[in-house]
Amino acid sequence: EAVVEAPFQVTHDDKHVTVTRWMDNIEAPPFWAAQIQHARKYTGAVDRWQMFDPVCSGDIGYAWSLSSFTSTVPQYAGRQVIIDGMSRFVLRDGLIAAYHESVNGCVAMAQLGVEPQRMAKVADRWAGWLRDRPESLAYLARAKGSRRPEA
Repeated sequence: EAVVEAPFQVTHDDKHVTVTRWMDNIEAPPFWAAQIQHARKYTGAVDRWQMFDPVCSGDIGYAWSLSSFTSTVPQYAGRQVIIDGMSRFVLRDGLIAAYHESVNGCVAMAQLGVEPQRMAKVADRWAGWLRDRPESLAYLARAKGSRRPEA
């Protein structure tokens, strides 16, 4: 209901249409609620985010996003956080078949007041995940100057 009832604004230029709709402190849609509960063990209200400057080429789309939340973690309860990120959409038959995003979680942790040592530990773990991804390993294995994807 919150999504249907939220007012929106549409802007456009010769290449883009952007729909803006802020939905603060609402129940998460079922798909996202399940994802948040699984990943973060959180089952409360959320603030929905906004995508900006979308670009699409065939079956791949990208957009910059802003999102915010108010922490309910007891030691950080009530602190509001805003983060930005980049989203990548894989499209199939005009629908999103896969969604990937990259955000700097350390920005959120700094706003929450997470201790620097804990932030460093988390950032090291994230860096390891990035380094160990098959795409990263293949990219780094290419000779310097030849890392551009082959056509």
